Amino acid sequence: MKKLILTSALSVLALVAFAQSNTSTTNQTGSNNNATVTQTGTNSTATQTIVGDNNTTEITQSGDLQTAMQTVTGNNNEAYTTQSGNENYAATTQTGDLSKATVTQSGSFQQAYVNQDGTGVALNEATVTQSGESQLANVDQMGAGNVANVTQSGLDQVADVDQMGTGNTATVMQDKPWEGIGGNSAVVYQNGDGNNADIHQTEQWNEATVNQLGVGNDAIVDQNTPVKDPEIKNIVTIDQDGEGNYAKAWQDGTRHIADIDQIGNNNSATTEQWGTDEVAPNNTAIVYQEGNDNTATALQSGMYNDFVSIRQVGDENEAYTTQENDGAEWQNPNNEIFIEQTGISGLVTVDQSGNFNDAFVTQGGFDNEAVVDQHDGSYMNVATISQVDFPSNSFAKVDQTGSYNQATILQDGVNIGSTAEIYQAESGNVASIHQNNQDNYYGTSSAMVYQNVGTTNSVATINQDVLGSANEALVDQFNADNVNATINQSGHDVGTATIQQTGTGHVGTINQYGLYTPLNTAVLQQGASNNTGTITQTGGGNNALVQQNWP
Repeated sequence: MKKLILTSALSVLALVAFAQSNTSTTNQTGSNNNATVTQTGTNSTATQTIVGDNNTTEITQSGDLQTAMQTVTGNNNEAYTTQSGNENYAATTQTGDLSKATVTQSGSFQQAYVNQDGTGVALNEATVTQSGESQLANVDQMGAGNVANVTQSGLDQVADVDQMGTGNTATVMQDKPWEGIGGNSAVVYQNGDGNNADIHQTEQWNEATVNQLGVGNDAIVDQNTPVKDPEIKNIVTIDQDGEGNYAKAWQDGTRHIADIDQIGNNNSATTEQWGTDEVAPNNTAIVYQEGNDNTATALQSGMYNDFVSIRQVGDENEAYTTQENDGAEWQNPNNEIFIEQTGISGLVTVDQSGNFNDAFVTQGGFDNEAVVDQHDGSYMNVATISQVDFPSNSFAKVDQTGSYNQATILQDGVNIGSTAEIYQAESGNVASIHQNNQDNYYGTSSAMVYQNVGTTNSVATINQDVLGSANEALVDQFNADNVNATINQSGHDVGTATIQQTGTGHVGTINQYGLYTPLNTAVLQQGASNNTGTITQTGGGNNALVQQNWP
């Protein structure tokens, strides 16, 4: 009888083994459980199974073929695994109550899985730290206070964190300082409540995916790839579904791809991509936002071949994009920006420097504003702004410096007063503004083209087909030769058209076609010699002034 009691007591004591062929097994069922296994040297294995009450378990193994497994089912759980060098493997499973799990593995072929389920209190927390060689870590937590932290260093990391409900937070940090092929990948999926995800990866083949569905969403990814190899790129994908969303992807190196997808509530998205690779930078940033307080920012800095696409569907949209292009002309450094907004009071700003840049902005709704700035010696840039459907009280502006640039502004739909401005400097530029009103609404529209400082061989066209009074069109071409300007106005009541050209060899044309009793005014002023000016007006009460050899 005494022998039986002694055996039962031993089952709850710490089991310590130092044999070189190490194996250890601990099974406990109830009360104040505490289990410890410590093993050093060679063929290690340790297994613990504990079922209930005030659990604490711990496995420490050093050297050679370690494997460690811990399974705890209920109450005040904690579980620790520490393994050092060689063929590590660790699995921890905990189900209910105050969970905590820590796995630390160093050197060689680590893998670690932690699964915490959490019915009943379950203040889940999991930390996995692995160092050098072929890491893989998987953390899976279901409910309550979830926190997960994975840190992996050196070589072929993969990390997968899956958290379902309540206090979610996940941090993955991976590092590959060793030479060689391969490297990081991280996936975090979080389902509900206080979500946050932070992924930090450095050097080579980084990929990161974050999916978050509900409530406090926040996601930040930071990736770095300094390797000059056309096959090496880092990829970021962030999906967020609802409420306080915020997403940021920072990428440093070359050949980046970032895809951010946000559906509802307080959305904000930021991607920054930096790269100096002369072979094939090819940075891509795509942001899609569906509804509520959207903001999107994309910044790209590098050699060439950068691409930005932002699509915003509802509510308080704003989009800011910057591309800095350092590519040489022989590299065909073509950067592109596409922005689409639908809603009210949308704002778009585009800032591009360098050559061969393209910017396309589309806005649907009213009270929208779009500004495209292409500068710093820009060459053969294209900018197009389309404000459609209900562009009333909308504002569009294109500012280009350099030669052979093209700018087009279209304001089309129920147009009760809109403003369009194009500014171009230097030679060979083309500017075009179209303002149309598809319904029987009255308003005032304004269109201005300024082509100054050596804008030789430039062309400017303004078409206004807007019902209303006091429509204004102005083309100002100064200090240039051989420029061409055309203004066409049609509609009701009052229109004012002015063309001012200094230099020689200019062509200026103003056509005003009015319904009912228009009171149109046309002013055509041309300087120096060999200029041609034409004014055509229909209706009564019109005024026309032509001045040549002006001022």
